[in-house]
Amino acid sequence: MLVWTPLPEWTAKLLYGEGFRTPTVFETRGGILPLYQATASLQPERLRTAELALQYQPRPRFALGLNFFRHETVDQIRQQDRGAYAKPENVGRQVGEGAELEINWALTRNLRWRGWCDFSPGGHLLSDR
Repeated sequence: MLVWTPLPEWTAKLLYGEGFRTPTVFETRGGILPLYQATASLQPERLRTAELALQYQPRPRFALGLNFFRHETVDQIRQQDRGAYAKPENVGRQVGEGAELEINWALTRNLRWRGWCDFSPGGHLLSDR
């Protein structure tokens, strides 16, 4: 994470992260339900995310924020319909991107107005192996 404050009322943040989700015991060992077949060779899902966040706070009681984000997931674990049973498999790659606008305004000592607006077309499935 990088944080830059060029002026007292302006802040910019650049964030990057990576993560993973390992398959559950149910997904790799199974044997509990006859309509579900486990997959011992499942690989972990992997996620990368990046975000640019800008904040403008001209007064202590008023702030505006604008965030631009992108995340990508590869090797997603999804349940695949195999007719008589379901089976988890590493399939697909998904990308989500967009922007978020936030306002935070303390109108009085006991009244605060907050709002968010998200501009994202949704997650895009880029492949389905």
